Amino acid sequence: MIAAFIADKMNRYIAGGMSAETAAKFAMGELGAIYRGTHYSRDASGALRPTPLLEDIPIEAARAKCNEAIKEILNHYKDEARKQKWEGLAALEYMAKQGIKITPCIKKDDGKYAFKYAYKTEFESLKKENPQAVVSDTSHFTADIETIRKHLADGIENFRFIPADNGLFCLDIDAKEGMENGLKELLKAFDPDTLPDELKDIDRNFPCYVKTPNNGYHLYFRYSGSPIKNTALFPGIETKYGSPGLTSAGSVKDGKPYILHGAIENAPPLFGLILAKIEQANLHKQETKPEPKKAPERAAADRVTPNRPQAWQPKPRIDMDTLAAETSGGNHDRQVQFSGKVCRLQMAARSKGRDYGDFTSGAALSYVKAHPDIFGDGSDTESTVRSVFRDNGGI
Repeated sequence: MIAAFIADKMNRYIAGGMSAETAAKFAMGELGAIYRGTHYSRDASGALRPTPLLEDIPIEAARAKCNEAIKEILNHYKDEARKQKWEGLAALEYMAKQGIKITPCIKKDDGKYAFKYAYKTEFESLKKENPQAVVSDTSHFTADIETIRKHLADGIENFRFIPADNGLFCLDIDAKEGMENGLKELLKAFDPDTLPDELKDIDRNFPCYVKTPNNGYHLYFRYSGSPIKNTALFPGIETKYGSPGLTSAGSVKDGKPYILHGAIENAPPLFGLILAKIEQANLHKQETKPEPKKAPERAAADRVTPNRPQAWQPKPRIDMDTLAAETSGGNHDRQVQFSGKVCRLQMAARSKGRDYGDFTSGAALSYVKAHPDIFGDGSDTESTVRSVFRDNGGI
């Protein structure tokens, strides 16, 4: 019964967007709570009571069975993830089935690729410059596989898509030899205590990415918020959202393929901590923007006293709203994910002797109860939040 319980819990968490490793930790935590008598569920009459033991054995024996079941399940998911990859025509067909619209690109004299047909923004600007110009708009982006096959037959080997037009955001991580290594910069840019497992080991944990010809990565996230400019976020790491977009999986560059790993439907929502870094970078650019040239000084009597109060900008930080935005799945799954993130921040702060008053179980519970639109308002909410903190050593 323990193995079946662990399998069911892990499958539910993974379906909600968790990595298999994180799902294993939460499933193990729930099992421990059951054997300590701190996990509650409803009986046949609807009353909330301590969940009965799955097997009448000591907690040490239950943990051993739990670890054995988790090991088997993790190996299964790792094997499945390794099998799920596409390149070449298979990748282009997969993109088309997902409704991702792509457009052919041609190689220019400088060795770089560009749209074979003008993209919408280019179409509009070209029309302003020359109303008589014959240019094309987004009609040349297609998810029709037969059209894509014709492009391949014509010798096209490189395609591009616009993440923003397909509900996606991409993080382009460069790892080209002799250049700035985006993977190392990624690990330097975030606190390791709050960095998701998906970013600590992309090959094993990230649910949907493209491996580029130069050992880099295109990480796919689901996103439909405010527009994000394509820009260098860190050395070796760029944001890709609008035009000119991103090279599509299935493309070939200098004979080397762009290989898709995982499934686009499993692409996670854009992590709040990445969005916070983007906002922080934009704020920094505004603060460091050169001041416009001053007009010649007027005589004192002619001067106009400016009345422009300085707008204060708060420094972006990880807060409850950020953590809540990273959750997914059903109400219970969101409660567990959110509580786990808050608890880990508390543990990290405690280990460094910092104040952790904003990251207690009471603060997490108050936030969850104040946001039923995200977490629901079930009667077991309090026991769920507090049990996550107890199981992970939080307060």
